[in-house]
Amino acid sequence: MTKTVTRITGLGAVLGICLAAGVTSANAGTLTGQDGTLYYDYPSLGSAFSTDPFTVPATVITLTYGPDLVNDIGGSSIDITFGNVGYSFAGASFNGEDFNFPGTTITVTGYSSNFTGDWGAGPHDVWVNWQGLTPDSSSYVTIDVAAAPEPASMALLGVGLAGLGLIRRKRA
Repeated sequence: MTKTVTRITGLGAVLGICLAAGVTSANAGTLTGQDGTLYYDYPSLGSAFSTDPFTVPATVITLTYGPDLVNDIGGSSIDITFGNVGYSFAGASFNGEDFNFPGTTITVTGYSSNFTGDWGAGPHDVWVNWQGLTPDSSSYVTIDVAAAPEPASMALLGVGLAGLGLIRRKRA
């Protein structure tokens, strides 16, 4: 009986540490709670025309003087709609948005749009280029993403599991 209570207590302590660190949170694999920056880049990718920091979930509106780009950044998707119509994006090597999530590795799992534009992704960002295009009232872009666990969280989980193994080995 004492062994069982001790094992349960040890397991509870390790799980409590993991929960406190967010390792087993419901947000695993999503962007919820992640900090990011939305860069509007023009005239080239990496040339920030405007910069908007955010924490997911967030709604960020860029280019309020013209197209009013509404960016809803949620747990596993980025939804972009266009507030004004009849506005054309100037031709340049890049005229669009770059969603950057430093410290979080992301993977694009889906992309859909009725508005043709160039897009791409890196390990910490996803971008959309609208150079030379004109949206209408039904134009949209949806980017589905998944976030990989941070290395520190995985290390904490590994230490917790190793601790469990040591407790179990010591008791046996």
